Amino acid sequence: MSKGKVENRFSRDMETPKANIIVFWNGETKYTMKQALAVSALGNVLSERYLKSIREDGGMSYSVGAYANLGFGLRDQYVMQVYCPVKPALMDEALALMQKGIDDIAKDGVTEEELNKFKEFELKEYADNQRSNSYWQELVTAKVNFNQDMQTGYEDCLKNLSSNDIKAFVNDVLLKQFNRAIITILPTNFSEADQ
Repeated sequence: MSKGKVENRFSRDMETPKANIIVFWNGETKYTMKQALAVSALGNVLSERYLKSIREDGGMSYSVGAYANLGFGLRDQYVMQVYCPVKPALMDEALALMQKGIDDIAKDGVTEEELNKFKEFELKEYADNQRSNSYWQELVTAKVNFNQDMQTGYEDCLKNLSSNDIKAFVNDVLLKQFNRAIITILPTNFSEADQ
């Protein structure tokens, strides 16, 4: 895991010229069920916002997605990854929209609609998981190996998750630690003149 701000921009030969962006955030924060849900919700909401701002409104990419997770083990760590193949001339603009998405949540939190959509999806997945052996195996492993109960109170914790919980994670952890790596790949034959 990298610390601080890291940027790696390089080029390679491509049959179909496009740029690829990977933004990777990471760091440590105490694992709690509530904090883990806030982190997951952040990734979910950013995915939806990026689809709108980068793909639909900006026409910069066919796909973009964010995934965030807080895990436990030897260390309690969070990771958030954003991936976006983009038109080379619009790469910096897409990166700016990615940061804007985070900054907007830091300032205003998430909307009630965004939060409810996340909760509905998670509650449905939770209900479906009750019939999955791999889900129960994961719960047993977490309890036996790390003394983490990932089941008790989950529904209540999810229902009580607020916009302020997500906003607090962004401000107090993500932006405060600011461990962000940006990896961008451009086609070898791309130049600023192509814009």
